[in-house]
Amino acid sequence: MKTQFLLIIISFLLFPVTNASAQITEVKQTVFGMDCSPCAHGLEKRIKKMDGVKSASVSLNDGQLTASFTDDNTLTLKEIRSAIKNSGFDPKSATIKVRGKLFKQDNSTFILKTNSGEEFFLVDEGKNHKLMNFKNNETILVSGKTEISEEVGIKLILIDINKSPK
Repeated sequence: MKTQFLLIIISFLLFPVTNASAQITEVKQTVFGMDCSPCAHGLEKRIKKMDGVKSASVSLNDGQLTASFTDDNTLTLKEIRSAIKNSGFDPKSATIKVRGKLFKQDNSTFILKTNSGEEFFLVDEGKNHKLMNFKNNETILVSGKTEISEEVGIKLILIDINKSPK
């Protein structure tokens, strides 16, 4: 009995269970209101302190925050945008890469849900209907440009979409 228990404990230590199936993996966020290099440096430090951030850099010249995230992060775009606002700046559009479960509400309405509960309304402006190639509840990796809408929440204008390797 002790041996079985010990084997179970060792297996959990060697093969940890992670929920890496759905989350934001990259963000390129346009930021307005940065006028000096200490401002940009302060924002960069704040973002780097957030749990799940792998790397972050802020370009004062481009007015852009670029960040990548760990596989097990639970951050939401809303939390990232709030951190920017709390630093005294105005987050505008963002280009993100996000992994999540695809939910088809009908043949023209598609929602991507992350493990942190955030939902993205997917928009395929190219009308190439790539979303139709994926099954309901399938995990996909999507790149797109965000638009915040009061009616539907976060719209994600598709740039690229693939079946997720995880």
